[in-house]
Amino acid sequence: RIWPLYYLIVFLGLVLLPIVLGPTYALSDFSPYKTVFILLLMANFVGALGPLTHLWSIGLEEQFYLVWPWVLRSTGRFIRVTLGIVIVKMAIAPVIIAFDIDSVRILFLSLRFECMAIGALGAYLYFQRRQNL
Repeated sequence: RIWPLYYLIVFLGLVLLPIVLGPTYALSDFSPYKTVFILLLMANFVGALGPLTHLWSIGLEEQFYLVWPWVLRSTGRFIRVTLGIVIVKMAIAPVIIAFDIDSVRILFLSLRFECMAIGALGAYLYFQRRQNL
């Protein structure tokens, strides 16, 4: 359901607005590889998106939902994988930040899988283990 609206926004932001606004538009000289990332729902890997900044969230959600059914096959594995995502992200974060390489740090911080995992864990606990909450 999200894809038609996503691609409409991409069309407006990458095709129509550069034509209408010309070289003053923030994405008028957008690189082809970034456009490919956006078309493949990987906007969170692109970096600065100007007026299309909100697309990182939609792309991340689509990536997450592509992987998530495999995690949900087993309840025990679900909790381990969900907590593992959060723990690994927290463990790696200080190392990535310590290297102080802007491109790597920005990429790492823009991958917000742990946020989706925390939300999924909360939803699981609410619907499956409500009495424990």
